[in-house]
Amino acid sequence: MKNIVELRDVRPDDKETLRTWRNLPHISKYMFQDHHVTVEEHERWFPAAMADPRRKYWIVSRQNRDIGLVNICDIDASSGRCYGGIYIADKSEQMSGSGVFAEYAMLYQVFEVLKLNKFCGEVMAFNTRACQLHRRLGFQQEGYFREHVRKGDQLVDVYFFAMLRRDWETQRAVIENMLEPLVALLEKRGKSAGVSPNV
Repeated sequence: MKNIVELRDVRPDDKETLRTWRNLPHISKYMFQDHHVTVEEHERWFPAAMADPRRKYWIVSRQNRDIGLVNICDIDASSGRCYGGIYIADKSEQMSGSGVFAEYAMLYQVFEVLKLNKFCGEVMAFNTRACQLHRRLGFQQEGYFREHVRKGDQLVDVYFFAMLRRDWETQRAVIENMLEPLVALLEKRGKSAGVSPNV
């Protein structure tokens, strides 16, 4: 299936871009740790994250523009399990469908490249779009944690979603069939604007 986004490995020159994205209000709003990330903190985090074999990071690109991040973490090779998530930092891309294509690309990495058995994700309950997306893609809700994370002066609930390899094997064709019409629509829009989607 064609994909309107591409994933590339995070490079050293992406370091400040990631800090900038992480501090954007529309990104930090949905993060479990939403404090302002300082230069000093990021300088410590970045090399440690890049060197950690239990974590992987990719930049999401569309039409040769970097628009967001995919990451997986807590990779447990013995159990074949990991956690992860995505964000689209470029506001102009948030309604384009880029997020669902990035999620598909992440699942492909987890199950087809890394050959893991289970992908897990935690989503704050007020992030209704992310919850709906997980359900549409075939994730199973395995837990609901009440008043689990502090956001400002409130404790918020968190959903725990997961997808097994056997779920992916069933859902992959369903997801691709769901995305194909969107690919065609975006290609048509790109041609009418005189540009070609990065697929």
